Amino acid sequence: MIVIKEYRCLNGEIVKVEIINNNHIIVHYKGEKYLRNKSIIGKTLFPIQKRDVITIDSIVEIKNLLNDEIIKVKICDVHTVKTYRRMGGSYYGNSVKISYIGNNSGFKDGVFNVSSVSPLGKSLLNRSNGDEILVSLPDDTFEKYKIISVC
Repeated sequence: MIVIKEYRCLNGEIVKVEIINNNHIIVHYKGEKYLRNKSIIGKTLFPIQKRDVITIDSIVEIKNLLNDEIIKVKICDVHTVKTYRRMGGSYYGNSVKISYIGNNSGFKDGVFNVSSVSPLGKSLLNRSNGDEILVSLPDDTFEKYKIISVC
């Protein structure tokens, strides 16, 4: 009997996993099948639980455990745009513009937009209701939050 379960990747995408024996699995991803060692479960593939899991575009209500402040944040994807300059008859060089928050940056409708690559964004991804996270800030301090709800 073949059992196929859904798992969540580190990037938030859902894949189907077929367990074929004690050591190997087949990962179904974008129409292709990949044979992998079963040890990647828990490292790069995470079982989907019945509770909500935070991904890109999730709106999360969190409580700062140091001052009891409750805020809502939206996890936004990172966007990169490459531009090329024309010099003479050819295109040379490129400049890359990276936007670390979504198109509606900042604060909108009571929700702060947070980049998925920011310390808070990285700490929230793949977490669930009730989890507590410790966020390392650039000034070598820490903030502790509790996830109240995921929308």
